[in-house]
Amino acid sequence: MPDSGINYLEIIKNAARITWRNRYLWWFGFFILLSSTMGSSFQYSSREKIADREKIFEFAATHREWIIFAGLAALAVWIALLAVGIIGKGALIKSVNSLIEKKETSFKGGWKEGKKYFWKIFFIGIFSAIFILATLLVFMIPIGFLFYNKAYFLGGLLSLLALLIFIPVVFLASFIRIYGYLYAILSDLPLGESLENAYALLNKNIVPSIVISLIFLAIATLATMVALLFIIPVLVAFFIIGTLLFFLAKQVGIIVTVILGTLFILAVMIFGGSVYQVFTHAILVLFFREIATPKIKEEVEVEKVVELGPAHASEPVSGN
Repeated sequence: MPDSGINYLEIIKNAARITWRNRYLWWFGFFILLSSTMGSSFQYSSREKIADREKIFEFAATHREWIIFAGLAALAVWIALLAVGIIGKGALIKSVNSLIEKKETSFKGGWKEGKKYFWKIFFIGIFSAIFILATLLVFMIPIGFLFYNKAYFLGGLLSLLALLIFIPVVFLASFIRIYGYLYAILSDLPLGESLENAYALLNKNIVPSIVISLIFLAIATLATMVALLFIIPVLVAFFIIGTLLFFLAKQVGIIVTVILGTLFILAVMIFGGSVYQVFTHAILVLFFREIATPKIKEEVEVEKVVELGPAHASEPVSGN
């Protein structure tokens, strides 16, 4: 399917307009941002002394209850953030689509809609992750076997080949997941039909999907540059403030400056990230409507025929 009929610039302008004029959507973006950072973890360096590790194990053994409690608490927070992010994604997609269709929408209504599609979004995400991990495992097993047997040349060659294959696989899985979300929410299709239609849509719109992914890459690069241009002068300003406070309050002044500067930069990054999530999701919804709206209409008509057919199949057509 050629992409000449898609006005990407108009999609970006409309997405920016929706993002700016409907600021309650930023909360949904914030929820998605929270869930996207839940995978962060701390890693213990392998270069630490064995004695330090033994101290950690000893502490864990003597404070087992606290360790279990902390682990369960962390797991509960992880699950809560995941759930909030999933609901936020459903709410954001549904709200943006309602705004495009000039329907009345609100934070409360969007949140309610987001909860309705929770399990569909969850299982589509799980399916995508399993597919990518399974593909990676298929590549890693023979590569690991070759390196284990010191066949470094063949291992390196297979690694390069696997990389060339894995990149398109990730692209395929990512867009099937995205289109699956949109079909599940906007067409209210079951899980299997959402994924089936997502694959068919991607198959017919490979070029537009590549174009929109490059647009997202450009937007992410631009956003990173803007963030750096903002952070650098802020760091300089807080360095000057910290220097002045050092002469007034010594170490306390420096500590206060570092805390305030960190909180300020973190708040700005959270705000910017929330707006960015809304903007990119609005682009996705507008783009999806461009390439899939005829498909959605066709599915709605088919569903009506299926529902009406059995009920009236044995009844004669009345002329009254």
